[in-house]
Amino acid sequence: MFTVSTRYDYRLMWTASKVRQVCKDNEYYADGSEEDYNKMLRYVGDYDTPDEDDIIHVAIDIIAHSDKETRKGLTTDAVISNLINDACSIIVM
Repeated sequence: MFTVSTRYDYRLMWTASKVRQVCKDNEYYADGSEEDYNKMLRYVGDYDTPDEDDIIHVAIDIIAHSDKETRKGLTTDAVISNLINDACSIIVM
């Protein structure tokens, strides 16, 4: 999924507030409890420089806690794309 250039070393960074905004903007997580939602956001905070597995983990959690109408036609790739494009920043080392 991620390609790393041999010329540059970089990391992705995200914050719970940015992931929260992605969920709000896309109407994700409507069927999740507040406890589940906060647990997911704590995970984001614990892994503030996510790797591919962290992003996939959060995307799957988001889909699992979104309402049926939102889940209809929603793919893991679409959620991952939203997370990377809207919640992540790229830090060049």
